[in-house]
Amino acid sequence: MHHKPVITADAVSPEWMGAAARPLPDRAHHAGPLVGERADGESLSDAPAASVWRSALRWLRDATIGLAIITSIPLVAIAARGHGLNFNETGLAAKIAQVEPLRVLRLPTTSELSPLAAGQLW
Repeated sequence: MHHKPVITADAVSPEWMGAAARPLPDRAHHAGPLVGERADGESLSDAPAASVWRSALRWLRDATIGLAIITSIPLVAIAARGHGLNFNETGLAAKIAQVEPLRVLRLPTTSELSPLAAGQLW
């Protein structure tokens, strides 16, 4: 099956085009409230003064959102893992058994020197 391209010299009717065929309103051809005119007739924008405040407010907004996201990351991790410390008591007896033979290497304790006196001597 062979398709022929549709080429015509007829203009498209405005009813078929809808809003695209209508002319722009007059307000679209005039400068907005932030645009003034210089002495030589060229338009001058007051946007730099307004953009400083806008950029400051955008920066503040972005910093607030970033801080909220950074703060929520540890909270989500804690909530996902559960509350409390996950202390494993099953390996505790084996660790005590490993340390017990080393008690003979410990220096003898004496009570004749108080911690305050030891600190002063040091």
